[in-house]
Amino acid sequence: MMKRLQLQIPKPIEEIILTLNKHHEVYFVGGCVRDLLLNKEIHDYDCTTSATVEEMKQILSNYKIIETGIKHGTLTIMNKNHSIEITTYRIEQEYINHRTPTSVIFTRNIHEDLKRRDFTVNALSCDIHGNILDDHHGIQD
Repeated sequence: MMKRLQLQIPKPIEEIILTLNKHHEVYFVGGCVRDLLLNKEIHDYDCTTSATVEEMKQILSNYKIIETGIKHGTLTIMNKNHSIEITTYRIEQEYINHRTPTSVIFTRNIHEDLKRRDFTVNALSCDIHGNILDDHHGIQD
């Protein structure tokens, strides 16, 4: 981790992340990290975690849970009119149309998950404390 961001996460989203983070790693990924770096307003939050879908369901059972992509390890968690998509760390195999994986293997390793992402900026991740993980030099790009 090299750079630290000043996070201003809505309290309902922060509550979900802190709850899950008591038991598993959780990182913000994708557009929300990019927008934080560019000082833009964040419109949606995506996270990745070491927790499996079943572990997330158990830990986050006090929240409304929408099974948005079980096959790919993704749940949407709702809290007070805020939502966040959380996906289990994964490794993807071959792709159909360069976009859809033919198979998904779940992992407990954030670095393996970040390797599969399509752009270096999408391979940036940030923990709840604002610490950025930049394995693929997305900040430089």
